[in-house]
Amino acid sequence: MVPEIRVLQVDDDDAFRDRSTAALEDAGIDVVTAADAATGLERLDAGIDCVVTEYDVPGRDGVGFVNAVRERRPDLPVVLLTDRGDEAVASEAIGAGVADYFRKRAVEGRFDALVASVDEAVAERREAAGVAESERMLSTLVSNLPGIVYRCRNAETWPMEYLGGNVEEITGYAASDFLEGDVQWADLIDRPDNDTLWADVQEALDAGDPFEVTYRIVDASGERRWLREQGRRVERSGSDDASTTIEGFISEVTAERRRERAIAEYDRLVDAVGDPVYTTDPEGCFTTVNARME
Repeated sequence: MVPEIRVLQVDDDDAFRDRSTAALEDAGIDVVTAADAATGLERLDAGIDCVVTEYDVPGRDGVGFVNAVRERRPDLPVVLLTDRGDEAVASEAIGAGVADYFRKRAVEGRFDALVASVDEAVAERREAAGVAESERMLSTLVSNLPGIVYRCRNAETWPMEYLGGNVEEITGYAASDFLEGDVQWADLIDRPDNDTLWADVQEALDAGDPFEVTYRIVDASGERRWLREQGRRVERSGSDDASTTIEGFISEVTAERRRERAIAEYDRLVDAVGDPVYTTDPEGCFTTVNARME
C-alpha cells in the first residue's frame, strides 16, 4: 500500500459512506468526507490524492461532479461508485476518464477491492508526477549547460534522436532541423576531420570505452568552429539496437583553440629571434626563455 494517502469521499448515503470510510481508514488511508458536490469541491485543496465519489451526488448529476473535479485538478484520480449497473453509466464513466468504476453492491462487504483501486490509482499518479518532475529538472539542467546534449545512432551521418542545449547558438540550425533529418550532423563536420573522427569514435566504442574528440564544423553561416565531444555507447531497455546508440555532450572550444594557436605562433616567433628573449615574474624568476637565451 502506498503510504500517506488522503482520499476525498463524496456520497450522500450516510451509512455506506461510514462503512467505506472505516474500511479505507483501517487500510491506513486518511479520509475526508462530503455529502454533496459543493462541499466536495471545497475540500479538494485539503491535500487530496484521490476522489471516491457516488455517480449521482446532490448538486451534480451523472458524472458532472467528476467533470468539475477534472476542471480544478486534472491530474487527480477519481474512483466512481454507483447503484446503477447499465452499460450507459459504465460508458459515461470511462469517457469521463475515471481511474476505476464499481457497483456499490459489488463493493459492499469486500472493500478490499476499493482500497486496492485507490492504492493503484495514487501510485500511478505519483509515478507520473515523479517522471514529469524529473523531465522538468533535466530540461532545466540542459538549458543551462554551455553546450549540446545529444543522443544519436552510431551511423556515419550521426542521425540525431535527441538534442538539447545551445544547438542553434553553436550550429546556426534549430534542433528540429537535425531531429527531422533536414540536416545531418555529418553535414557540418569539416571534411578533413570526418574520416579521422569516425575512426577514433569506433575504436573507443569497440573497446567499450567513452570517447573524447575535437573537430571542426562549418555552421549555417559558413563560419568554422571547433567542438569538443565526449560520449559513450549506452544500453536502452527494450531496444534491439542498444549497441548502436551514443549519448554525449558537445561544447564549443573555438576560443580555446585560437588561444592555443596564438601562443604556439608567439613561441615560434620568439624562438626565431636571433637575440636572447626572456620573461620574469615579479620576484625576478624566469618564466620563459627562447632558444637563443638558452
